[in-house]
Amino acid sequence: MKNFCDSKLPNCISAHFNLEELTKTNTGVFNTPKDPKVISNLRRAAENILEPVRKHFNRRVIIHSAYRSPAVNRAVGGSNNSQHSKGEAVDFRVEGHTVHECRKFTI
Repeated sequence: MKNFCDSKLPNCISAHFNLEELTKTNTGVFNTPKDPKVISNLRRAAENILEPVRKHFNRRVIIHSAYRSPAVNRAVGGSNNSQHSKGEAVDFRVEGHTVHECRKFTI
């Protein structure tokens, strides 16, 4: 299982997740958070959701969508009060597992 963050890089959010993968977008719109609170929220989501999921399944966690700047959120048709815009939501899948299996673990 590949580690995406070696904890020495400045963009590390947690042991295995970095800011780049939590802000990735296919829209071509700038999507790096400036607000320290958003980065703190992303760190909390990584530590309290993504890391436990990764540990439980012992598999790579693939992020589909985490932070969305207001412009990215508009471009993808997100709601005006989307938790993604606050860094409080992460859409992901776990390599080799169904969404149902992940949901059963996270609830």
